[in-house]
Amino acid sequence: MPDLLIKDIPEHLLVAIERRAARNHRSVEREALAILTAALMPETNRPTLAEIDRMRIRGKKPLTESFLRKAKTQGRA
Repeated sequence: MPDLLIKDIPEHLLVAIERRAARNHRSVEREALAILTAALMPETNRPTLAEIDRMRIRGKKPLTESFLRKAKTQGRA
């Protein structure tokens, strides 16, 4: 994969990327790549909120009292 070198980044932007990378458990380089990818991806390819919602892993709903009780005691003697 080709490299990209960015020189003379303002300090406040570098700090912002470092903080965002830490929040997302990524390196600064991977965070910058994620930002560029999101910014340059055509709007038509971006998933809608409904699509994102469908992608989430979901458990049984609604959580009932009996389900929670069973989950808490499962594996205990």
